Amino acid sequence: MSQAQLYGPAVVPYSVILGGVIEQERKQRGWPQQGRFGEKLGLSASAYSRIESGNTAISVTQLRQIAYILQINAQYLLNRSDLITQQLMAQGVQITHEKKDNSAAILLGLGILAAALVAVGSTTS
Repeated sequence: MSQAQLYGPAVVPYSVILGGVIEQERKQRGWPQQGRFGEKLGLSASAYSRIESGNTAISVTQLRQIAYILQINAQYLLNRSDLITQQLMAQGVQITHEKKDNSAAILLGLGILAAALVAVGSTTS
């Protein structure tokens, strides 16, 4: 029996993809610590951590502030997220706009997301 048959299709919330892209860009641009970056946005370390982990929705204002601090365009973050979304969907991963209760499917999807972020990151370096 395949993993998809056991747990259902892999699932990744879009907020997790966007958060992963933001985290990757933050680190590539020399901001190793979430806390200091969060402070720059007026957020606590834990509040900012929830953005990068996809556990909280990001506002348009926050997205623009993050892009400004990183000295990139907010559209760039969204385009990278959309590219990864397309890659994941091509692999059969469901992209949702909210968190689902199927933990096994989400974990499977997160594993595939991690691999996609590494692949995309290695092509932009």
